[in-house]
Amino acid sequence: MGLSVFSLGMLTIDDIEFYDREGSDQGRKKLSGILGGAGIYAIAGARLLLSPAEAKQVGGLVHMGHDFPKDIFAEIQTWGAHVKYVETPERPTTRAKNTYSGELRNFEFLTPKLQVDHTMLDFELLQSQAFHIIGTPERCIDVVNGILTKRQKLPGTRENPCFVWEPMEHSCSPQNLPIFIKAMRLVNIFSPNEDEFAKLLDVERGPAQAIPNNVLKSQCDKLRRDGELEAVVVRLGANGAYVAQSARHRHLPAYHKPYGAVTRVIDVTGGGNAFLGGYCLGMIRKPLRPNLTQYESAAVYGAIAASFAIEQIGMPKLSCGADGAELWNGEHVKERIHTYLDSILAATYDPSAT
Repeated sequence: MGLSVFSLGMLTIDDIEFYDREGSDQGRKKLSGILGGAGIYAIAGARLLLSPAEAKQVGGLVHMGHDFPKDIFAEIQTWGAHVKYVETPERPTTRAKNTYSGELRNFEFLTPKLQVDHTMLDFELLQSQAFHIIGTPERCIDVVNGILTKRQKLPGTRENPCFVWEPMEHSCSPQNLPIFIKAMRLVNIFSPNEDEFAKLLDVERGPAQAIPNNVLKSQCDKLRRDGELEAVVVRLGANGAYVAQSARHRHLPAYHKPYGAVTRVIDVTGGGNAFLGGYCLGMIRKPLRPNLTQYESAAVYGAIAASFAIEQIGMPKLSCGADGAELWNGEHVKERIHTYLDSILAATYDPSAT
């Protein structure tokens, strides 16, 4: 039997530096050796939404270089997820650097990367119900076609999985739109962040670099139709997510308040990846409420996953409560879901959403 969610993203060991707009670090410590990577954040995002008994339903693949840290291996193991480790002693573990200047982020690899692709998936992983893909449209096409071809050779008849595609910002440009549309026609959900969406479609942005709602609606509709997508989900950071589907469009807020208010947000690295790990899980679960569509309910799962990912530098912390139940960052995940549904979402619900 396959997994519920499998991420084709990578693990990276990160260095993180913070500066203000003038280039001063304001005395903030430069950090190194932090567990990161899109794949690991997606795994954590899906895993924290599951019970310990369900932990093995989410997984990924990790390449362990000759310098792979023992403490990072131990941290991942505590999650109980289905992580396949592949030793690559001839190379270092993939390392990267995140530099923040105000709200701007720069990302670069410090060592050669080794991506996860369909050729590395075994029988069990190939049968996963939902796949998180991060990459260029060319990589997306290659991975989806590879997975579907290999699944056709497996014994038994099964439905196609759900593919959720997260693009790479450097590939997002109007010139690449034709190959993006080709890739979209192979996946179920296309989920760029606000910057990726704006760069791909060359849209004008309003005050504070926000994309106007009328532009979001028209461009998402066009992408969904041209790409034959079930939904376009634009991740808006502190402003939540915009879910565009055939039935209607709906903006869902983030769990945490936007910047400037009292907030528990510490480091936004990986928040979008964790959102998509949660989103993948939500796509194969029943909607949380009757008034939520499948795509909106999945975004609620994503919002909760992201909320835990950005409350510290590195991964959310797993512990055990006095009652023996799992706690993430000291909280019960189900309680946070109920708070979101009953308070945050209810307070922003727009019955006229289209």
